[in-house]
Amino acid sequence: MNWLRRLMYGRYGMDQLGYGLLIGSFLFMLLFRLTGWRIFSLLAVVLLAICYLRLFSRDFMRRRAENQIFLRYWGPVGAKFSGWTAFLRESRYYHHLKCPSCRQKIRVPRGKGRICITCPKCRAQFIKKT
Repeated sequence: MNWLRRLMYGRYGMDQLGYGLLIGSFLFMLLFRLTGWRIFSLLAVVLLAICYLRLFSRDFMRRRAENQIFLRYWGPVGAKFSGWTAFLRESRYYHHLKCPSCRQKIRVPRGKGRICITCPKCRAQFIKKT
């Protein structure tokens, strides 16, 4: 394992853009396997090569600037995905409702039967089954 530490010393390593390139390469490989179109294979290899070039690069400032540009555009998209994943993860324990008067999203525990819910935004009360 020491040889890997010595190899990576002074190198940039992986960041969010590197992971994005790796996932994109995997998706293009999957598309190639599904369709058989060689363009997807070529795109997968190109993305993988860029990922490895960034991984072993010694130019920290340029790689950091590239990552910041990627994060500027990926931020809103990633926030959507993280919101959906959190919703799916907690849907086992919580029920998500909307207030009938102000349409505010409200999270209530599942399995409590019919309960009176007070909206935290408009203070309207309504009864729902969880």
